[in-house]
Amino acid sequence: RCGTRHASGQTVLLRRPGWAGHIVGQLRDVSISGAFITVPRRIFPLRSVVKAEVTVYERGHARLVRLQGMVVRTAEHGIGLMFDELQPARRLAAAGPGSREVLLEEFPALAPC
Repeated sequence: RCGTRHASGQTVLLRRPGWAGHIVGQLRDVSISGAFITVPRRIFPLRSVVKAEVTVYERGHARLVRLQGMVVRTAEHGIGLMFDELQPARRLAAAGPGSREVLLEEFPALAPC
């Protein structure tokens, strides 16, 4: 595990490859390498691939952040997700001036180790 975990309450939209639908969860904590997401029921088995979408607000504009990871822990009320990329903020930095700073302000745990 890399990075300090920081509490969050962001709503997260979760999908699995092959699903037509989605599950809405709450981002309980996040770090540079993963997150724990509260979900209403045990629907994501260990080692399943999950795509997560979180809305980040930037100067009055909403921007969708997409991350992908693997379920490395299951609990009665949530899943532990390990991101495919250690620093998803790098991918977002190219989206426009100040994007990286806004993301790090919203999710400080995404700063490099």
